Amino acid sequence: MMFQGNYIDLILIILLIVWIADGWERGFFHLITDLVSFLGSFVFGLRYYSRAAYIFISYFSISRGIANALGFLLVYTAAHAILALLLVGLLRGIPEKYFPRLWQKFMGIFPAFVNGVVIIAVVLTLAVSLPIRTDVKDVITKSQIGSFLIRRTGTLERGMDSVFGEAIQESMAFLTVEPSGTERVNLGFELNEPDFSVDEYSEAAMFALVNQERAKQGIMELSWDTAIVPVARAHAKDMFERGYFSHVSPEGEDVGDRLQEADVRFFVAGENLALAPSLAMAHDGLMQSPGHRDNILSSDFSKVGIGVIDGGRYGKMFVQVFTD
Repeated sequence: MMFQGNYIDLILIILLIVWIADGWERGFFHLITDLVSFLGSFVFGLRYYSRAAYIFISYFSISRGIANALGFLLVYTAAHAILALLLVGLLRGIPEKYFPRLWQKFMGIFPAFVNGVVIIAVVLTLAVSLPIRTDVKDVITKSQIGSFLIRRTGTLERGMDSVFGEAIQESMAFLTVEPSGTERVNLGFELNEPDFSVDEYSEAAMFALVNQERAKQGIMELSWDTAIVPVARAHAKDMFERGYFSHVSPEGEDVGDRLQEADVRFFVAGENLALAPSLAMAHDGLMQSPGHRDNILSSDFSKVGIGVIDGGRYGKMFVQVFTD
């Protein structure tokens, strides 16, 4: 049976050959030192990063997501340096006459191979955990070697997510487009259920924030329209599923068309869109944008329906639909 791989498999095979050649050149003791130092410090980092993160949070007022990542890197680096020094000192006491150079070269192949496999598994697991293009993820997960390693690193993936997940989300930027425009942004990724889910809590919380802003200005509060909510959710899902961000769908339909298709009666309608990692960032971003702020505070509107779809590492899609 022929090997059914792709170019990712070819790259990984070449990398493993390079690692094996390096193991032959450097010898068993050098490679076993590298392997034990890497594995030990990596496990130590996953185990104790939260304690180092607490220091960054308490004394430097760094956000928890960034503090987790910095804590892991600090613990990993310190543990790696200490382990390497200890192992080098230990191995210096082994007489070379008992281990011929040829034996060391040959035996160096095995820790080099294991080291390469572990590093590849870590890199691939991190890659599929990041909010990168879905076609890139597909190539990785469809490769024979890549998929094999990822399937066997569930615990590693959970550990990496606990360390870097929040930092990734915090680094995401707020995204929006002008309320009355036809601008289209290519998201660079596509999501499908169960990769996203409805966030009813954020929908209700955003509704409360919108009415708080109107109350501050002495404007009548909006009522929640359950007929509009499915329209807002459907558009948010559609943007995630087809990888675009716009008030106008690929078929040319705008918010008015979507409301008419749902048999929602209205004379005036408006729509706000935001893609952000959190409710607070989405609301603040919309209020700081003149066009979106005008929609939120407009006396022309008396009803609103809000859809929030949580895309996990890719952020949350917020759709506010206003009618009279």
